[in-house]
Amino acid sequence: MPVRINAQIDAFRAERSLDLVAADFEQAVARLASGLRIRGAADDPAGLGASQTLRAQSNGFEQAGRNAQDAISLLQAGDIGLAGIQAALQRLRVLAIQAASDTLTLHDRANIQTEAAALVRHIDLLAQQTDVNGKRVLDGSLGGQISGGGPDITAIVAQAGAVRAGIYRLTGAQNATRAVWTSNAPPNGSFFTTTSSITIQGGLGTETFTAVPGESLEDFFQQVNNSPIGVTMQIDTVNNPGYVLIVNKNYGSYDPTLNPEGPQAVNVLSATGDFDTSGLAMDFTFGFADNIDLRGQMLGGAALNATIRILNPGGSSQILTGRGANSEHIIGSGQTSGISFTLVDPGFIVNGNTFLIVSSDGFVVTQNPNVRFHVGANADQAISFAQDALNSQALGVNALDFLTPSGAETAITRLDEALQSVSATRANVGAVLNRLTNALVESAAAGAGTTTAQSRLVDADVASEAVRWMRDQILLQSGTSVLAQVNQQNREALIRLF
Repeated sequence: MPVRINAQIDAFRAERSLDLVAADFEQAVARLASGLRIRGAADDPAGLGASQTLRAQSNGFEQAGRNAQDAISLLQAGDIGLAGIQAALQRLRVLAIQAASDTLTLHDRANIQTEAAALVRHIDLLAQQTDVNGKRVLDGSLGGQISGGGPDITAIVAQAGAVRAGIYRLTGAQNATRAVWTSNAPPNGSFFTTTSSITIQGGLGTETFTAVPGESLEDFFQQVNNSPIGVTMQIDTVNNPGYVLIVNKNYGSYDPTLNPEGPQAVNVLSATGDFDTSGLAMDFTFGFADNIDLRGQMLGGAALNATIRILNPGGSSQILTGRGANSEHIIGSGQTSGISFTLVDPGFIVNGNTFLIVSSDGFVVTQNPNVRFHVGANADQAISFAQDALNSQALGVNALDFLTPSGAETAITRLDEALQSVSATRANVGAVLNRLTNALVESAAAGAGTTTAQSRLVDADVASEAVRWMRDQILLQSGTSVLAQVNQQNREALIRLF
């Protein structure tokens, strides 16, 4: 075989192979020592970028899980506070039932009122102090919050996100529409004895009706009922049999407990003949006048369709219509949608087309931002939660009266409404807790999957690297031996030459 001195090709080849094995050996040792397949950008540039994306996802899921756990703790504290408020309301309702009985003395009622006042303070305390890490849940700081209102309104609620923030003033209460007129039966049975006329103001207009001698009441009723002024004329067969009623169609049936009066009232403006109110006639009068006190104020409630005028923060005014038997429950609409409150004394509305100042102080609506629980690894993966104030004023139990049976009866109704409100709130809290629990489970599962994917990219396969390490160790030993033999062979060739 040829022997070269200047170019020891076999030695160079052996050395080159030995260098490659040594580099591979070092990489195997480094991976086994660190447990990582990618220790720097040079190890796998594309894999490094993908692994960092997966690492960000994995870290995000881990923190999202912690966020969900913190949110669960916050809402669990809120639910505990709500349970306390619910228990206080249940006790107040028991006291109301007790106070509604006439067997109690004034001293007994005073004791009940004292306990009730303590329970109301306890409700306000729970609403104010239910918090986690200084984050309050039930005072309205996570939603709609109301302060003020004066002594004449209660149960003031501003729905989060639905009511414009600012100062609202109640400028007056407008009377309801008088729905019914009544008269005694005609003096001659069911037929008219002379030409008679009557001018009726209805909810939709005013018209004069004429009856001729011998005309039956039934025929005349048809004439009135077919008119466009929005009234019906009929014989009362329920409350005062034989009496004649003129009823506003807008309000359906006649309720003798209501005695409304207003700008679209049913009125008899003039009457002649058998309708003549000054003679022996049917004597139409304002029905059930005994429901009006000496000052002209209605007793027992504001009656159907009572309204409140409210001044909005922008300066415009709006009429809010009430609901309920006495129209004491006022619900906003339009600009005031999301506002609701209850009149403490709905009976204090003046009889006639006038307005009554209810509260000059007004109330202030504050719209606090909803709390957001970020429960995902990426942007905008959050659960929003809003909780309006739930103190005694918002629940309508801050002005309960247990000193009289009638006050206790009213308290029972308001407490039932408050209990329904708290139950609805607890149901909402429970639903959000379930969402957070599901988000926590999903974050844990997604985080585990992301970590597994990242591990496949970044972590070293210890078994494979151990095989490489053993192989390279053997190759290093054999390569070193071969290089030594090649160098020895070339030296022996030179010795023979010289």
